[in-house]
Amino acid sequence: MIDSDLLRQKHFLRLHFIALNRDRPVGLRRRDARRAARRLMARPEWRRAETVGLFLSLPHEIDTAPLIRAGRAAGKTIAVPVVAPETRGMRFARLPKSQGALRKNAHGVWEPRDPEWVERPDLLVVPGAAFTKGGERLGAGGGYFDRYLSETPRLKTLGYCFDHQLAVRLPGAVHDRRVNAVVTPGRVFARR
Repeated sequence: MIDSDLLRQKHFLRLHFIALNRDRPVGLRRRDARRAARRLMARPEWRRAETVGLFLSLPHEIDTAPLIRAGRAAGKTIAVPVVAPETRGMRFARLPKSQGALRKNAHGVWEPRDPEWVERPDLLVVPGAAFTKGGERLGAGGGYFDRYLSETPRLKTLGYCFDHQLAVRLPGAVHDRRVNAVVTPGRVFARR
């Protein structure tokens, strides 16, 4: 059982970081997303990966479109999460070329209408409301990524966010999973 104080803390932190993102001018968010994409694509994990798991960004998240375009141009398979609310599970499917082949799920996140399943990405770029330099992550609250990461402990993971989404500490529970590194427009923080 998760402590209600912990849930409350996480909820208010999510609201805080989402508001910070929404309050930033769109032009700055786009510029920073391009910078973060260049930094992420310089990583050896990106260069080696044939299949990259990427989230389709929500308006308050760092834009993954530059990564999607570059990945496709480099011949990488881009896979996106598809959630199963009834089991609280998540799988990855190839991202279709056409926006019309996508639909919004119950959480308002775009996913393929007719998924073409991918076994497992070589690299997973992970969203978060906030991260620490040590790879701790505050997600959206559904637990989908934490469950997936606990099932794939050897998977290479990169947290992806704006610089202002870095926190000194984040409240966490036993089931919360860390990422291997956090990539922002300004820096990369790799766990040792």
